[in-house]
Amino acid sequence: MAATIQTYLQALKTQFLDLLRNQVNVGSGPLYNMIKSTEKNIEAYQVIKSAPYGINGGAGAGPDDGALPVSGENKYQQFQSSIKNYYGTIRIGDKVMKASKSKKGAFVDAMVAEMEGIKNACTFIYGRDIHLTSSGVLATCEASGGAVTTFNVSDTRYLIEGLTIDILADGAFTPILNGQQRRIIGIDRATNTITIEGADQVTTAGTELIVTQGSYNRALTGLNEIFQSTGMLYNVLRDNTPWMVPLMDNAFGVVSDAKIQAKIAEIEDFRGGKVNYIGVASDVEGSYMTYLESTRRNVNTMKVSGGYSAIDFKGTPMKRDRFLQPGTMDMLDTTQFTLHVLSDWDWITDVAGNILQPVAGTAAYVGALAKYAELICDHPGAQCRNTGVQ
Repeated sequence: MAATIQTYLQALKTQFLDLLRNQVNVGSGPLYNMIKSTEKNIEAYQVIKSAPYGINGGAGAGPDDGALPVSGENKYQQFQSSIKNYYGTIRIGDKVMKASKSKKGAFVDAMVAEMEGIKNACTFIYGRDIHLTSSGVLATCEASGGAVTTFNVSDTRYLIEGLTIDILADGAFTPILNGQQRRIIGIDRATNTITIEGADQVTTAGTELIVTQGSYNRALTGLNEIFQSTGMLYNVLRDNTPWMVPLMDNAFGVVSDAKIQAKIAEIEDFRGGKVNYIGVASDVEGSYMTYLESTRRNVNTMKVSGGYSAIDFKGTPMKRDRFLQPGTMDMLDTTQFTLHVLSDWDWITDVAGNILQPVAGTAAYVGALAKYAELICDHPGAQCRNTGVQ
């Protein structure tokens, strides 16, 4: 490679990497920035940790000269979950590499454009997956009625133009015919319709699943997996551990300060949590602002981690979140969440430390970023999700 390219690649591995990492992490949303990160509790590509619950049992009143309270050690539940792998790739053509010999800016311009694109992609996907389940399922398909490249899906909230998806048979890892690595080039959010790139058509029966390419059963353990009342979470059966079941109100109704405060009080009084973040869907934010107007009060705002602006609810930030379903309000104690990071965003290099690698059979080079992490909530029962909020 030309000396100018080597110089720029070295810069990518030093100052540009730190900038990119910070932009992706901060850009992943206010909730992400409220969650602490750690390199602890990682063993052999697994997060293994003991989550405390309840109180120590060795306290109590007693007589002047009688026996002391029987000791009761702290209670712990062991959580276990696999580290998840997230990647972002860039691609540079050999023509750009050759042009850099006479036009030094050609390579730099191409790399800056690629870096901006991968930053936006990683920011969207990582910020989104914090809200979903480890299945990685983003939507289900509706019956297409024939072979098409434009078809309806159950929801477009978690999709975006440019995203490369797999269309899987329900409950199976195998993509349907022509359903692997298809790129979305159009979304009609009013009708929940997407258009995929290419001439090859697909036929959907109404049960197929849509995931980001290669992500089926490989995504973060996000909020939608935590907000369940049964089944396994962190290798623990929730049916036998009621303290792991969050507070969930499926018929919240018309929003008001009194209703919000009542939920916060229940979490703090009976569930061992302290709400420090309220995430709301767009329509809920609108309903709450209308409520404030009806009570002739100003909408006060505050800053939260990452520089985001939020509504100030008695000192607790209330922030609109594009990934929450309509009518949803999450009340979270984010101090109970930890992102266990094996490695933050970093370049994948060969043994010689090279970022860009030639792609066999093509006139191109690729580079890849990777992040290895898993999200754990130590106290799921201290979290609250309200739906049906009006």
